[in-house]
Amino acid sequence: MTFEIPFDKKRSFAKFNLQLKLLFKKNIGRSVRSVLAAGAILLLVFFSIRGKDSSGYFFLSVGLFYLFNAIFYFRFYFKTSRKLKKLHLELANKREASGDSTIWRFEQDHFGYKDMYYDLRIKWEAFKGYKVEEKNLFLLLGEAVDQSYIIGEVEIGPQAFAELDAFVGRRLEYQG
Repeated sequence: MTFEIPFDKKRSFAKFNLQLKLLFKKNIGRSVRSVLAAGAILLLVFFSIRGKDSSGYFFLSVGLFYLFNAIFYFRFYFKTSRKLKKLHLELANKREASGDSTIWRFEQDHFGYKDMYYDLRIKWEAFKGYKVEEKNLFLLLGEAVDQSYIIGEVEIGPQAFAELDAFVGRRLEYQG
């Protein structure tokens, strides 16, 4: 199967945002739970200190630890995602200006990808698996941290996407 897809900055940015969301999802959830735990602990501290109980100061330090830990992570997340989005936008503008298109080749023994920067041929054994998220198929490389190739149903159509999902499913393990 071969697909030639003209570059679309809007679709590219949507896929990039989805990838960021999935990359940081676990840690954002953990940080939200830390904020909730800190809120509960600090509420306990309020009643404890108000009742002249000295153990409230220990819980104050624990609650503030959870709160500051979550705040530092959220700050890191927003700073990092803003920087990555800026870099992605710069590359997307270059690709759009050049009229780039991507060629996706799904062969029996390898996956091929070509755009204005890359011309790759990767054996299926190099992938740790695949997953489908929000009608996007992610090919997950085995030796890279969260590096993947993403092709969406909106780019190739529902019928071709279903065929591609079945084809990739015969070669790679689903990582759902």
